[in-house]
Amino acid sequence: MIKRHVLNKLLLLRLIQLANGVNGATRLQKMVFKAESLGRDDSNATFNYKFIRWHYGPYSEELKDDLQFLIRNNLVEVKNNAYTLTASGIENINKALFLFEQVGTDSLLNNVITRYNTTNLDRVLREIYLEYGIEANYEKGDTIFPIIDEEAGELTNVH
Repeated sequence: MIKRHVLNKLLLLRLIQLANGVNGATRLQKMVFKAESLGRDDSNATFNYKFIRWHYGPYSEELKDDLQFLIRNNLVEVKNNAYTLTASGIENINKALFLFEQVGTDSLLNNVITRYNTTNLDRVLREIYLEYGIEANYEKGDTIFPIIDEEAGELTNVH
């Protein structure tokens, strides 16, 4: 059984791996937000973060904390504002490839990567704001996505 906080970190590592790196924390926040949204729409195993409206749209403090955890534990590194996996990060995520095959998240993550990883950040922000009605429907600090449920993020069919 994989708990929500573990799955979030594994998916974060996998997203960075499949993207071959992500430029900037703001872009990474929006990519995770979009992947979570798509996964929730399709009832797929996905990220499960609480997102609020903040300075540049959807923002998750827990996501920021998870990223810092991965950096402190030498799984992710930041160079020139780009997040990439370290050798240790690659080694560890490769041990979990069976999980991604079972839950089928790679297709969803690849769709988000293709759409947002190389797109101009201003365009990414505009699209997210428009698609989710961020400016019209949320005040700064309002919850956009709640955590579904502490237990709902568990995967029980993974062995």
